[in-house]
Formats: sequence, C-alpha cells, structure tokens
Amino acid sequence: MAAASGLEGAGEILVSIPPGDGGVLMGLTFTASERGVHRPGPLHMQVESLWGFWGFRRTLDLNTEIRVQPDLSVDRRRVAALFLVSGSEGQRPVRQVGHGREFEKLRPFVPGDAPDDIHWKATAKRAAPVTKVFQAERTQEVYVLVDASRLASRGMEDGRTALDAFLRAALLLWQAALAQQDHFGLVIYSRHVTTFIRAGGGLAHLDACREALVSVRPDPAPADLRELSAFLGLRLRHRALLTMLTCLDDPEAASEAAAFLPHIGRRHLLLVHSLVPSSLAPVFPGPVVSSVDDIARRVGGHLRWKKLGDLGRMLGRQGVRLEVVRRPSLVTGLISAYLQAKRRELL
Repeated sequence: MAAASGLEGAGEILVSIPPGDGGVLMGLTFTASERGVHRPGPLHMQVESLWGFWGFRRTLDLNTEIRVQPDLSVDRRRVAALFLVSGSEGQRPVRQVGHGREFEKLRPFVPGDAPDDIHWKATAKRAAPVTKVFQAERTQEVYVLVDASRLASRGMEDGRTALDAFLRAALLLWQAALAQQDHFGLVIYSRHVTTFIRAGGGLAHLDACREALVSVRPDPAPADLRELSAFLGLRLRHRALLTMLTCLDDPEAASEAAAFLPHIGRRHLLLVHSLVPSSLAPVFPGPVVSSVDDIARRVGGHLRWKKLGDLGRMLGRQGVRLEVVRRPSLVTGLISAYLQAKRRELL
C-alpha cells in the first residue's frame, strides 16, 4: 500500500481469508511524520489462485483522510503546575491590582474613594457625592497572532520549525483561556492575513480553532505588519489581549515591528513573544570558545541579542511588552504572561 506524503504506511500485510462469505477486518497502521491533512494512497490487493498459478489483483482508493494534530503532551506537563490547585495547601493571597473595568453599581461616597470614581451626573441629581463601583471583567477577548512568514520556517533545536512551536503554544493558551472562561480567537498572518477567527468560547469553538491550524504552512515571503495593523483596526472594535508569536531577531522584521506594533498597542494590550535560537545570547555566558569561528558566532549572536533588547525597551516605552523566549520556555512564558495580565487587570 502506498502512503501519502507525511505518512509512513505498513507496507505489505498478509491476511488469511476464512472460507465462507464473512468479512475480514484488517488493521492498517500509519505513523505521521508531519502535521496536516493527509490522504492515504491506494490500497493494492492480490489474492492467489487455489493452485498458485495466477493471482487476482485489485486496487481500491481509500476515500478517507487522516488529520494530524500537534502533540501537546510534553508542553502540557510543563504548564500543569500553573493550574494546579490542591485544597488550600500552598495557596497564598495575591493582591489584586486595580478595581476592575466593568460597571457594577452606584453607592454613596465614602472617605477614601478616588475622585475619578465619582459619578457627577448622579451627584448633581442627588445633591450628594455618588461613587461608581466596578468589578473585574469576567469574560475577556484573547487573540493569538501567529506569524507564518519565512522566519517561522526556521528549524529549532528540537528539529521542528518555529511555526510548529507557535501552533502548539496557541492551542495550550486557548485551553487556559477556556478554563478562565475567556473568549479566544485566531489571526494567522504573513504577507497577508490568511486566517481570522473571531473570539468565542466553548469546546466547539476550540475545535474550530484547532482545525484552522492543521494545514498551516509557512509563507516564503516576509510578514507585512502594516497590513496586519490595518486589518486589526478594522476587525477588532473593542480592546482585547493580543498575544503575538513571532521571530524578531531579523533586522528587517525588527524594523517593521518598531514601526507598526506601537499602532496596535495603542488600541489593545499587545504581548509579543519572540522565539530565538540558542545562538542568540550574551557573549559571556556559555561554554568556553574553542576556535576563531566560535568567537565570530558568539559575537554575532551577542550583537543580535543586544539589538533585540533595544527593540524591547523601545516598544516598552510605547505600551508594547516584548518577551524574548527560547523553545522550552515558550509555552510557560506565554501562559504566565496571560495569567499575570488577568490578575493585574491590565486589559
């Protein structure tokens, strides 16, 4: 049997057919080598004649498809501790920053209330100070912006591409948002925005987002952040938490980010996670160099690391948070930043 690209078939299978008209159940085993939607090749069958002088052959097309999803088992174990709650052991109070953004009710003014919380129209009607009371928003919108441009096709230390790491991280972030009762959506972009799923909730919506990730492939063209900024300005009317998964260690990508990410950050809470290879690091930490080539690589990695740090400080002054992460810490950093934003009511 011939398998499709991305699948390894079982080769030849010998089946003993019992006498009579009963059916035969035959198991076919496939091993997926890459994510995506795969259609197995044709099934070739041959039955030998009674005396073995000839064989009857037939070819059947398998009208089916095999959908290969990202493997989340390793990353899920890394983030399990972030959601671990066991009775009251190990719990500690965490101060909540802010008083919420969702209006709850009005009440009489008491000493210590902030002047900004006074409802002036109600105060004028009642001839006494009246204060607005807010509560933390229960449901917020969380979007994952996945960079599928040429930089996402780079191989990482684990043998997979940066895009594969982005997709696994997005799935786990959506599961965290589902547990927090938030709505989550998806934006996949490169030279154009290729996929947009508006924020929603529930397992059915999670399945729809997962389906959208199955066949994503990197685009050989660079990302166009100008078009992404314009697209988000037209489609997202309300303030949302935007988590961008990208690679900004390329000079062209960093220049685009410095020009257009602040425009997005003015309307939304933008958290940027830039995945970098292990070669990007300060020059001093790490093993001792053994050759002139090692020195050149270390100095080059240090300069790119410094430029990325300068970019992060520049974006930070304009309200955009840039986190430089490596493959093992991508998921934990992503979910930790999301939970911290909710706890501090940054949205």
